[in-house]
Amino acid sequence: MKTAFFPLVCLLLAACAADPSDAPPVTRPSVMSIPIEQTSTDYWFNKPAVASIESADFQKLWDACRGTLVNNQFEISDENYRLGLMTTWPLISKQFFEVWRSDAGTVHDIMQDSLQTIRRSVHFEFARQPDGSFTAYPKVVMEQFIHPERRITVQAQYNQAFAAVGEAPTRENTEGNSVSSRYWYALGRDEAMEKQLANSVREKLRG
Repeated sequence: MKTAFFPLVCLLLAACAADPSDAPPVTRPSVMSIPIEQTSTDYWFNKPAVASIESADFQKLWDACRGTLVNNQFEISDENYRLGLMTTWPLISKQFFEVWRSDAGTVHDIMQDSLQTIRRSVHFEFARQPDGSFTAYPKVVMEQFIHPERRITVQAQYNQAFAAVGEAPTRENTEGNSVSSRYWYALGRDEAMEKQLANSVREKLRG
């Protein structure tokens, strides 16, 4: 016991006496290095589309896009014929056991949705081509829900750890800035789902 204990004590003393300057530099988490504009859904919706659907009949194309969104459990928030824009309300994405839903692009996306709260919003943008035909561009943006940790000082507060009751709308971070207690920030585009939506619209147009 003494033989094994002595080297352990030496290692602990050496670690405590180590020069702090030898420690690796402290870096900010990668998520904090993302430009602030990329956390907005508008930033990602303004990016070029990766999928498109063409049709000579505007109304059929519009109805096919609408039907596809409804089939994927999305709720339409706006249909603007003048601007050629159809949008949905954000929808909390499927969990791995919700096999009847299809609002996630890949298996990796489904696992990600199951480990954290993620929602998706869809825009269909319509444009008229020089030959008189029409094109629809699906765009899907993912957002993650953020609920910063809360300090719990007494046992009676445990049952309110994740509740909104009594929670201040903002809090102060370590840098002295006020931030929202709960908020969503954009993760990026779900290009796999955009292609799936485009394929579904094409199938509806075929009959």
